[in-house]
Amino acid sequence: MLKYVDQILEERVNFIPVSSPANHVEPHGEQQFKLLLAVRHRKIAEAAYFIAQKRGFAPGLELQDWLAAEREVDDADRPVA
Repeated sequence: MLKYVDQILEERVNFIPVSSPANHVEPHGEQQFKLLLAVRHRKIAEAAYFIAQKRGFAPGLELQDWLAAEREVDDADRPVA
């Protein structure tokens, strides 16, 4: 289900409405940015869940889980040089 949601969000981000080749309209920058943030947030939330699951969902470490998930997602999305 989450992969399907990612696919829809990424399609929306990449969607460029075109009424005709002469009237090409780029997506609004702020809207595209918000969609990219939503995709990133969902990836982080999923990663944080699995990190918490690995440690048995013990309470009190939610922030550490989230920060570790942010690093994991950012490292995965960083282009390889």
